[in-house]
Amino acid sequence: MPRPWRHPYPWGLTVLGVLLALAAGGPGEALAGRARADLEVSARVPVALDYALLDGASGLTLTAQDLAAGVKDVPDATVLFVRTNSPDGFLLELALPAAPWLAAVEGRAGAAVARGAPGTVLRLPVPDAGPGGAGVTRVDLRLHLAPGAAPGDYPLAVSVALSPL
Repeated sequence: MPRPWRHPYPWGLTVLGVLLALAAGGPGEALAGRARADLEVSARVPVALDYALLDGASGLTLTAQDLAAGVKDVPDATVLFVRTNSPDGFLLELALPAAPWLAAVEGRAGAAVARGAPGTVLRLPVPDAGPGGAGVTRVDLRLHLAPGAAPGDYPLAVSVALSPL
């Protein structure tokens, strides 16, 4: 289950309150006539990204029908809960190790699609994590089968890495 979102600087509001009190003349000090205080505050919010693996395929079965088609679709091969404050979304990188039955890998996350050889890293830019910067991201795979692939059960080890854009 994903961790609750925590602000990295919980003391930020306390500092702002002290600055406002000082700008107003301090506690208990009476101001005669008119008073003016100018306060300029700026904040830098670091880009953060957090994710948790919700589900993922650990293996697959190749059938004679898959071999005849030359491809094996693996819907929801990886399902992630992603939370980020990046306005540009995040980069999802995934890779499958080389296997004698595998010729090419195609990955899809939302509208982002990437294709490459087994053992290479596929880079999928995902522009939006979801409402409020959090949501479920589903990665579908289309595996292009190598000539000579045989029916049977095979392991499916998908490596995933995420970084903010």
